[in-house]
Amino acid sequence: MKTLLFYLTLIGLAITAFADTPQEQIAARAGLEQKLTAQVPLNTLFRDEHGNSAALGHFFGTKPVILALVYYQCPNLCTLVLNGLLQTAQELRFNAGKEYEIVVVSFDPHERPALAAAKKQTYIQRYGRAGAADGWHFLTGDEIAIARLAHSVGYRFAYDPQTRQFAHPSTIIVLTPQGKIARYFPGIEFPPRAVRSIAGSRRLACRRALSSLFSLQPGDRQIWALNYSDPANRRPRQRARARYFHRAQCPA
Repeated sequence: MKTLLFYLTLIGLAITAFADTPQEQIAARAGLEQKLTAQVPLNTLFRDEHGNSAALGHFFGTKPVILALVYYQCPNLCTLVLNGLLQTAQELRFNAGKEYEIVVVSFDPHERPALAAAKKQTYIQRYGRAGAADGWHFLTGDEIAIARLAHSVGYRFAYDPQTRQFAHPSTIIVLTPQGKIARYFPGIEFPPRAVRSIAGSRRLACRRALSSLFSLQPGDRQIWALNYSDPANRRPRQRARARYFHRAQCPA
């Protein structure tokens, strides 16, 4: 009887060890904690796509900001996020750089401005509107700056040295011109609803746009987390949690 219990214990331990692999442990550290109304650190220094040092607050002040945390060498999920953001921006009547700003920040401290510049060139060409370069900003930063920003918005990621990939959530975040978090939009697609009217004041137009254009359908209210690509098929796995969203905030 004791021998049987001993072997059953060994089998149980083996199953537990198999289920709780190092990759799964790393993936468990990634996630998203929504911190509505929290302030992002506007005095934190990053580098723009030209290699110039710029405080995060340089991109705030008069217009709402759409923030995306990605890494530029991501093999799959980050590109899906940026493509979804691009598609939504293309459907907007508003122009990035005029009515709102798009700020993309790499959370990989080893990535350099040259990568950011290449990524920006790709997306402003695809965006295809005059003045696009003034509305899309691709930043890099050191580990401390990245950690400050990520912590302020509740964005958790973890690096796996074995796969050389990051486990991370998928979301875009709308912030007020003052740098306060107004709304999260988890997922990889951000289909805009039809804007029935953009007449009225700038504040009214902004509220109508940002409260609806980035609204997800009920079935899309998910958090996507990269639990690494399967080496066999290069497809990311996903997990989802229901979320409640709040209306975007716009300048007075």
